[in-house]
Amino acid sequence: MRITNPLITAIIAAAVLLPIATSQAFEVQPMRYILAPSGSDAQETVRVRNPTRNPLPLEITVRERSADEHGNPRERSGEDDFLVFPPQAEIQPGETQNFRVQYIGPPDLEQSKSYTVAITQLPVERPGGSTGVQVIFDVGTAAHVVPPGAESDLVVAGTSVSDADDSVLTARLENRGNLFALLIDYRLELAGPNGETRSFEDEEEIEAIIGNPAIYPETTRYLRIPIEEDWERNAELQLTAIE
Repeated sequence: MRITNPLITAIIAAAVLLPIATSQAFEVQPMRYILAPSGSDAQETVRVRNPTRNPLPLEITVRERSADEHGNPRERSGEDDFLVFPPQAEIQPGETQNFRVQYIGPPDLEQSKSYTVAITQLPVERPGGSTGVQVIFDVGTAAHVVPPGAESDLVVAGTSVSDADDSVLTARLENRGNLFALLIDYRLELAGPNGETRSFEDEEEIEAIIGNPAIYPETTRYLRIPIEEDWERNAELQLTAIE
């Protein structure tokens, strides 16, 4: 969501990775989907419903997603890799609009590519040129283009404690595969040299450690884990896939 007027544009709320995203303005599904690089499976239908009493003007944009080694998101235009029809629409109250999202980029991918397909509410021109504040919603769906046989290979390459900050254990993770990995699909546990263990169960604690859950193919991610006990300075991080 963003609040706009002729002088101010500020994003207040953004995308969520849920099967269905519901804002006060519109509902979107699906929120995450896998596309093939070519063929009939290279497209998905994104459905947007307008539950309000007013017409809902929308536009669709595409951005390619990546992240640096600390999980900070990076984006660039992905418009050339996708055909979206219709690119804009006005949905009447109570109605649903289907948008066809089709990957048309290079078909011979060696690794998966990830995109944000964003559904953005457009500002409505007010009668008489009124400058009143408008609340604008923006929902991003996650589209992953995956070549046949792609697999992630997420490993913990090492852990260390910095001399500059001995209160934090830094774990180096590497995705050596050609498919993106999601850290939310793994259990995290510290294992000490003498059999000590520390599991992470609290959702807020896990979220603070993980941050951006996506680790893209052939990339590295550093996780910073606050140390609670002395043995954790010599601990190893273990990842276990959640079945």
